[in-house]
Amino acid sequence: MVQISVDVSQDTYERLEALSNSFGKNTDEIVGEILDFVSSENGWIIDKRKEFNVPRAITTVLIHIFDAGFQSSRSLFTPLLEQLEAKGRFLPSDMDFDLDEMSIWINYSGLTESDLYVNEIDVTLSGLKRLSASFLFELDGIDRSTLEKMHDIVKNLHETPGIKLPGFFYDVMQHQVDFIEEDDDFGRITIDIVEESMGSLPSMPVISDLFKQILDSAGIDYPLARTEANNDV
Repeated sequence: MVQISVDVSQDTYERLEALSNSFGKNTDEIVGEILDFVSSENGWIIDKRKEFNVPRAITTVLIHIFDAGFQSSRSLFTPLLEQLEAKGRFLPSDMDFDLDEMSIWINYSGLTESDLYVNEIDVTLSGLKRLSASFLFELDGIDRSTLEKMHDIVKNLHETPGIKLPGFFYDVMQHQVDFIEEDDDFGRITIDIVEESMGSLPSMPVISDLFKQILDSAGIDYPLARTEANNDV
C-alpha cells in the first residue's frame, strides 16, 4: 500500500463527507474508491484528453465525461428503463449508433440480487422498436430430461398446461420465445418482440413472470439468489 496526503478545501471535504455518508462509509474509504476507479480508467481518460485540439486540464476532461453520462442517462437510458419498469434493476453496458439506418441499439445488464427473472435487455430504436429480454441461468443440477422438457414447453407455449400467457402475446406485431443451452454450464430463455411504439412493449416484470412460469412448468426451482450470471455492478 502507498499512502498519500491531499489538502482540500472545507467545502470539498464536506461534499465528500456527504457522499461517504450516503454509502455508509467513511471519507477515507470513499476517496480511496474514487482514486481506484479514476486510475483504473486512466487509458480512457487519456484518450478523451487527446480528443481536444487545445490543452485541457484533467478536471475539464472528467467534467466532460460526467456531463456526457448524465445527459445520456437523463435523455435516453433512464426513460427507456422507466418505460420498461426496469429502472433500478438494470444499467446500460453497451450502445451503438447506426447513422445510415438512423437507429440506436442499447444493451442493459441486470444488477445482482434483482427480483426479476430477466438479467439482460437489448433495445433497438429505429422505425420499429425491437426488444430482446433474456434470463441466463446455471444448469448445474438440472438433468437432461428436464432440459428437453424446457425446449418442448418453449416451442409449444400456447398448448402448455399451467402457462398463462400475458396479454401482449396477442397484441404485439411479432414475438418469439427461445431456450438455448449456451454451453454445459448455462442456459438462456429469450424473448424477442417487435412493435411500432415503446408504449406497446411489455414491462420487465411481465416478461419475468412468463419466464418464471416456463421454469416452473419444466420443474426447475431456480431461486433468484442463484443468479450469479448477472453482472455485479
